[in-house]
Amino acid sequence: MRSTRAWVALLAVATAGMASVSLARADEAQAKSLLKGMSDYLVAQKAISFEYDSNLEIVTTQQQKIGLASSGTLTLERPDKLHATRIGGFANVEMVFDGKTLSLLGKNANLYAQVEAPGTIDQLVDVLRDKYHRPVPAADLLMSDPYKELMPLVTDVKDLGSGVIRGTECDHLAFWTKEVDWQIWIAQGARP
Repeated sequence: MRSTRAWVALLAVATAGMASVSLARADEAQAKSLLKGMSDYLVAQKAISFEYDSNLEIVTTQQQKIGLASSGTLTLERPDKLHATRIGGFANVEMVFDGKTLSLLGKNANLYAQVEAPGTIDQLVDVLRDKYHRPVPAADLLMSDPYKELMPLVTDVKDLGSGVIRGTECDHLAFWTKEVDWQIWIAQGARP
């Protein structure tokens, strides 16, 4: 009788473990599907304009985490027009790209710069990152295929459920890579 109970308990634990693995895979697949749907929606838009709030977390050499908050606006016309502003986080910056030239105005520092950067928005992001060592936070979302840009190094994915951002019901997803953890909130409905 004892051995039968032990086998039943072992079978119940094994079944529960398999169910949680199966559920985790379903959550991961659902999260990836939501991100892919958002990416496909963004790619289909020839013009995008929005306001944003961001928090950039940096880690000091003393391992202290500091959050830099900022807000701004962005207007994009595919494939090669971009206008962005950012205020906060130690900056008041305006950036304009016309497919040929990138212009930057540091309003708080009273600085202005222009560089030749012919090409698309994708090429501009690459030039800023590779040539000038100035990666643009969240630029992956502006690229011609955000999903392809975001997913290659992802090692783990979680669907964290729903949340509300500025009155809009969103899916809250978390992604991990070897070096970066990131989260995204995707509006539910026809306009992700």
